[in-house]
Parts: sequence; structure tokens; C-alpha cells
Amino acid sequence: MILEAGDGELRWYDFVTHFLSMPWKIICAVIPPKTFLGAYPTFICSILWIAGMSAIIEQVRAPNTE
Repeated sequence: MILEAGDGELRWYDFVTHFLSMPWKIICAVIPPKTFLGAYPTFICSILWIAGMSAIIEQVRAPNTE
């Protein structure tokens, strides 16, 4: 979204959501475009991203069994 004159003032939650989403934007920006080397790097990076997120969610969700 491009802000122009007259769009209004930014509120505190606009800044909070921007900074909370910044790591996700940076991580997703490192995935190469589909036109690069026949999309193989895109596929591999996407699979690794999904595996990493699944591992993190599993660790957060898993109950403590000790």
C-alpha cells in the first residue's frame, strides 16, 4: 500500500504489525524466483522452509513428556 497525502495518520498498531511481520518478509524474500534454473532452487527452498516450520511448530506444540 502506498501512502499519499490525505490517507491519514499511521497508528501504533501499524508500526507493531510492520515490525512483527518483518522477519517473515525477509525469510520469504530469500526464496529464488521460479524462472531461476528451471524452478528447482525454488522447489528445494520451499520444501526446506515447510520442513523447518513443521519442526518448529512440532516443538512448540509437543507436550512435555518428562
